[in-house]
Amino acid sequence: MDSYATLNLYTGVRDSEGQWEVTLFAKNIFDEEVVLNSSAGPQTTNLSTLRFGPGGTIVGSASSAFASPYYSVNVLQEREIGLTLRVGFGAR
Repeated sequence: MDSYATLNLYTGVRDSEGQWEVTLFAKNIFDEEVVLNSSAGPQTTNLSTLRFGPGGTIVGSASSAFASPYYSVNVLQEREIGLTLRVGFGAR
């Protein structure tokens, strides 16, 4: 995996008594597209089947492995820009 860097910025203002706060943020400023990790092969899972008898009791079960055609890939989140406003109501 290649090395990478991201730039996140945060700035804000708050009143002296802490009753309100406004924050502006930007994550992944340059919108880097990075694969963080991926699976070496297809994902596998177990499929279980239960057999029920009279009264809903389990009378048997079977399990088998299932290989899916899907691979697991985790990527860096895309650019996100937002504004947060917090306001305190009542006495502190």
